[in-house]
Amino acid sequence: MNKQEKVRQIQHAMNTALCGLEDDPFLARRAIAQAKAKAKPKKKVSVKLVLLFVLLLAGIAATATTLLWQDYVPQMKQAEQELGDYAQWPAARRIQLAKDLAAMGYLPESEDTLLLASETAAAQEKADAADRLMCKLTGQDDVREVHSSLITYAVLGHEDTWAPEQRAWWNSILQQNTDAQSPDTLLAPCAEAVSEQDAIAIARAAIQAAYGFDDRFMDSMRPVADFYVTAQRPDYKRWNVQFKQYREGSDTYLEKVYSAVVDENGEVIADPDTGIAHPAESAARARTSAAGAAKSLPPSVTEIYEQYGHLAGGKSIWALSLQEKADLLDEDNGVPSEKDLTEAEAVQIACDRLASIGYDMASYQRSVWYKTVDPLAQGVSRGGPVYIVFFLDDSDNPTSAFSVTIDAITGKVDGTDTPMPLSANP
Repeated sequence: MNKQEKVRQIQHAMNTALCGLEDDPFLARRAIAQAKAKAKPKKKVSVKLVLLFVLLLAGIAATATTLLWQDYVPQMKQAEQELGDYAQWPAARRIQLAKDLAAMGYLPESEDTLLLASETAAAQEKADAADRLMCKLTGQDDVREVHSSLITYAVLGHEDTWAPEQRAWWNSILQQNTDAQSPDTLLAPCAEAVSEQDAIAIARAAIQAAYGFDDRFMDSMRPVADFYVTAQRPDYKRWNVQFKQYREGSDTYLEKVYSAVVDENGEVIADPDTGIAHPAESAARARTSAAGAAKSLPPSVTEIYEQYGHLAGGKSIWALSLQEKADLLDEDNGVPSEKDLTEAEAVQIACDRLASIGYDMASYQRSVWYKTVDPLAQGVSRGGPVYIVFFLDDSDNPTSAFSVTIDAITGKVDGTDTPMPLSANP
């Protein structure tokens, strides 16, 4: 993954938190803090520090097999502050890091790990092998993209899969290596407060009641609970419980977050310190926003909402596959037969149609529907089913949408809806 893709995913996650169904400034601030920790300028390296660094290398090499990455990463963060990212390190230090990760069991044996242990290979050969190993471990194409945070995620997994104690540890590491002051401090859970398991159950019930989600939809999300205090109330412990929805097929591409703060006594609260509202307030705000947005949407979009609602089978109505629509909705929804255009062909025709009148749909989310009866026929048989291809700026809460209706057999465009009359398009 290159830098642009990482930035895009971080921005998407932050935008989702800040302008989706539920605001979560807590999540946004932590993303910003991590970016600032990464961007903190390095200091000028002193001769004394270089000598100390050489001694440190010797000590680490002797004890690597007894270390865990959690023990090692503070030293790497310090090295980054003094020397820059991994690619700027001296060859000996890069080689030693790769050797230590192999000794800890995080790098499987390969030609490159064997090269690191070779007594005959040149130092540059070993450094090149170390670089290849670091890129492979972190999934980067360019060694200049490798840094301690990526290695941490590669070794320990996605942060959402960690225990609260691990996220508290990581939060403290980041705070030690940035000048930015965060009002939120993550803690390891304590016996005096409600447990993580109970906090998740309480938050789930509150979110489910506020939004009207069914159990299937709630089960599809990943609960992540952080135990924290704030600068304003350092003795008042709270759980920030986030139910996270990831894009289908991805463990990292975050699409939506629904949050609830549960205090140490098990009460669901609004937390002004972090800016997280009570779930009931967030749900009411989302419904108001959706109602206002619907007034400016094309008729084809509002008709879908009126007919089917916003959710079906625990998913946004727009996220259903053709088969799911056929199974969950009415008999007007089907799946294409062998004589019909494929779904991909229908999407291409729709894109071409909108491009011909000046609209680029590359940034829009697509929702394809196969209707056994053409809704534009108005009671007159047109001899076949149709595809309706919707393009939405946000599949959960659209504020801008287009649709193209296509004869499923001939590929003829039967109708086009845009957010403004076609005659007004430049």
